[in-house]
This record gives sequence, structure tokens and C-alpha cells, in this order.
Amino acid sequence: YGPVAKAEVPGLVTHLEFDNNATDSAGDNDFILRGTTSFSTQAAPVAGNAASLQIGGIESQALGGWTLFDGWAGGSTAFWLRLDGATTQAWANNSHHDLLFKYNVLETSVFKDATGQLKLITTHGDGTSFGTNTWVMSTASLPVNTWVHVVTTHAGSIASIYFNGQLVGTGGTNKTLGVASSDILEIHPYDGGFAGLLDEFQVYNRAITQAEAVELAGGGGAPTTFTVTASAGANGSISPSGNIAVTSGANRSFTITPNSGYQISSVVVDGVAQGAIASY
Repeated sequence: YGPVAKAEVPGLVTHLEFDNNATDSAGDNDFILRGTTSFSTQAAPVAGNAASLQIGGIESQALGGWTLFDGWAGGSTAFWLRLDGATTQAWANNSHHDLLFKYNVLETSVFKDATGQLKLITTHGDGTSFGTNTWVMSTASLPVNTWVHVVTTHAGSIASIYFNGQLVGTGGTNKTLGVASSDILEIHPYDGGFAGLLDEFQVYNRAITQAEAVELAGGGGAPTTFTVTASAGANGSISPSGNIAVTSGANRSFTITPNSGYQISSVVVDGVAQGAIASY
């Protein structure tokens, strides 16, 4: 991305630009920073942008927005997100890394799935426990070491996810948004386990449209996806195998296992021998 202009979409209630402060430039929902939260000069590609919010570790939080999603029938969050490849590589598979949280009303997390792919998941509630089968997950993976624009929309019992303006997930949460709640909105809960950069955080009091999500992202498209074909010869296996979709900038690990009584001869990637290695 080159620098994109700051778009104007109706319904904006809060805008935290994170230009070395957590002041709300659109309303009166200033946030406070807690713990090790700091600012980074590695800013999202938005015209005039000077810094971003750096989150990492327990008690690394931005807190505020008591009135956000308070009795709303619909709402949206929009932000730029940058994940560090080395940091996410160390996360365990099947792990949640909470990003946004308002108690029993809204939650958005990065989920590292069983295959090591990074997905965005989101849900909303009616004031009771979120429960099971309430998460909406992105079909596309989040890239690392690059900025991606994320939008989550919430209306009734439906939540949707957009990456760079493109719809990558939608579904039911089994809960209807609209409960009155004066709880704070937490950017990274106390022990959420998230680490990364967040920038240009916006909250809207309605579910914005896809066209508006595209506008906020500067007209960008979905992250590029490549197909990796993995196969093993006789007397061994590779996991995962077959045609594997990998988002540009993301990582995918492969495990090579010989059958009993055999050993690995060689692993070849793009025609280049990598040696007798058990993982790549």
C-alpha cells in the first residue's frame, strides 16, 4: 500500500489515530494506556499518519469507550493491524489472542489454528455469556509483517469480517446485539496474549457496508493467496498434504514423517534440495 486518504463514512463515533496519544478525534471517548503499551513509528499507510499503538504482554492495554456498543442495535469496528512474523511463530497452535473485548457484548481475537494459520474471529452478545458456537471466523488468513485493514460489523445476530475491504467471513453469533452496557471497551484485555501493532482504530454506531469497508481501506483488495502443493513419495508422509492455500506474508509449516523402518532421504522445495529435514 501507498498512503491512503482518511475516508469519511457516516456513523463514526470514535477515532483513535494513535499518533503518540489515545485521544478520540471524532468524539469524547478518549482512551487511557496501561502497562507496557507504547507507540511505534511504524505507522499504518494512511496519509499524515505518524505512529501506531504497540501492544505486547500482560497489562498492555488501551481502555475506554464506556458508551460504545451500549444498547446499540448495530455497530462496526475498523482498524489497521500488523502482526510480527517472529512473534506469531512462537504462538502455540489452537491459541486465542484477544484484541478487543467488552464484557458479554463484543470480542475480537486472532486465532492461530491447528495448522498454524492466523485467522480473525469475532462475536457479539446480549449481555449473557457468549457460550459456544458463537464465533465468526475469517476464511482468509492474516498476513504477517505487513499492514492489513480489518473491519468487523455487527447487527442483530449477524457478524461479518472484512480484510482490505473484501468480505472474508460472515455468520450468526446466536446472540442479538442491543443490550445496555456501561462496561469499558478494552483494546487487548489484561491477559489476552496478543502482541502486535494497531492503528487508526474507529468505531461506528451501525453496520457499515462493504463499499464503505473498501473506502476505509483505501480501495484495497483482499490479501493475495498462493497455493502450495505438498506431497511425499512412497514409505512416508507430509502434513499437511495436497493443495494448501497460504496468504501472502503468512507462514505454513510442514512435517515430514518416514514410515517405520525408513528414514528421510531428501526434502525438495521449488526444485531445490533442502536436505534430510523433518520439518520445513
